[in-house]
Amino acid sequence: MLAVREFLNGLTKPQLKDLHTKAFGAQGLLNNAKILSETSSFFTDVARFESFYASLEPWKRFCIFLIYHSEMRGLEMNELRLAAPADKRDEVEVFLLESAKNLYIWRSRSEKGTYVYFGFEDFLKGILLTPEN
Repeated sequence: MLAVREFLNGLTKPQLKDLHTKAFGAQGLLNNAKILSETSSFFTDVARFESFYASLEPWKRFCIFLIYHSEMRGLEMNELRLAAPADKRDEVEVFLLESAKNLYIWRSRSEKGTYVYFGFEDFLKGILLTPEN
């Protein structure tokens, strides 16, 4: 599995700056090392992730659980749609995209052109050890 810091290291400078701005607001000129350090600290905060996970509806929590439990395999959108109740399947893609934008999960385009969703190793322990799981 990929760590959040590794993921951030792979981003372009403008992408990293956008994430930093999302987390801290516009702060003017900052050096790249400070942007990476602050962004990494914000997005690796386990308490932030746990708060997000606890606030989810059960079907969303189940989707995140499945993504993290799939580890390096990841899960495609079609697989995750099956995990949601029939009346919520239209919401799955929006939920996953929002979760990826907040770096609770990440997605990658497969060779087939579909997106595959993965968890971060930083949060794996908390997902697999939650009482309801």
